[in-house]
Amino acid sequence: MIGLGDTIHIGSTEEGMPTEWYILGGTTPIGYGGGIDVHPTTTTSYVAMLDLCGHITYDTVKIYVVPAGVSSLGFPADLINLYPSPAANQLHIDHAASCTITLTDITGHTWQQTHLLTDKETIDITSLFPGTYIATLTDDKTGDRVVKRMVKE
Repeated sequence: MIGLGDTIHIGSTEEGMPTEWYILGGTTPIGYGGGIDVHPTTTTSYVAMLDLCGHITYDTVKIYVVPAGVSSLGFPADLINLYPSPAANQLHIDHAASCTITLTDITGHTWQQTHLLTDKETIDITSLFPGTYIATLTDDKTGDRVVKRMVKE
């Protein structure tokens, strides 16, 4: 989920990945490489086509666009802070008490899930491989979500 007018990087930060990016349903590539920066004005789905020695796989990433400064948690999404990024061993999370943070990779594989009790939490991420992860923060009471990006070095 991003605010209207924002840009987000989807995919990997690795250069040289044999990947073509499309808007779902489109036939013309919009980018090449492990990841791309997108600036959607409406909720949009993107498709990554990865060709590894003739073995082609696809993955879809859906970016939800909401009015700037709005989150489904009832307060500005900008209040939730994940840092540092890139992070080595620990990820700090501010203003997400009573939420569950789920860290997934671009393929949708869940690598870690942690319940956050207070407004200042630190989680151990030493078991994560280097790369870009999607951090989904879900309100335990309402099920509402805020999505952020984090990078593990």
